[in-house]
Amino acid sequence: MMSVSTEVQVQEVHFVVDSGAVETVLPSNMLSHTALRKGQKFGSVYNGLEGSTVTNLGERTLTGSVGGQVSRITAQVCGITKPLYSVAQAVRAGFEVTLGRDGGGMRHRTSGRWYPFTMRNGMYEMTMSVSPGFSRPGQST
Repeated sequence: MMSVSTEVQVQEVHFVVDSGAVETVLPSNMLSHTALRKGQKFGSVYNGLEGSTVTNLGERTLTGSVGGQVSRITAQVCGITKPLYSVAQAVRAGFEVTLGRDGGGMRHRTSGRWYPFTMRNGMYEMTMSVSPGFSRPGQST
């Protein structure tokens, strides 16, 4: 009898931290092993750069870790090329965001948990290690 492995490897998502984004968004071709659900914002149209528009195709909830902290992020899925992490959404969720010369991060006002940002190619970035089997509950980031 032959054994077939269906294990999906941990995948790193490098979110560009975006102070102008209304929502946290993922490209439609990213993390396809994670369920795509129609959320409340399904079908919404967002304004992109240079007057372009993108349509919300649904949402994915990602579970994993950011800077060693258990994290859960619900991201809207659109026809974009890079994942964007919304500073505005983080602030609405109770985070204080700090941006500095070499990086930054965000701290949850209640729990005190720190989630780091790095500086990469002149942009702030938050890296999340996503695993489809990661099921511990965590602070929504």
